[in-house]
Amino acid sequence: YGVIVVIMDYRNSEIDGTLVRQGDKKIYLSTDGLTVTPAASDEITLENVVHSVIDVKPLSPGGTVVYYEIQARR
Repeated sequence: YGVIVVIMDYRNSEIDGTLVRQGDKKIYLSTDGLTVTPAASDEITLENVVHSVIDVKPLSPGGTVVYYEIQARR
């Protein structure tokens, strides 16, 4: 699926070596045109590199999901 994302590195203060590891990516995935719901068992390709989805958090101000925060790992 083609999706709209913002890809960021985690801040050093967020990296604990267990839940969040060095190299993990924080991804904001827009729901605009999205026809599937992302899950922790999914994979996402970022810049031609496949990453495993570790965690998915829907962000839904006012009760409507507007984007997902995804933690992805190589």
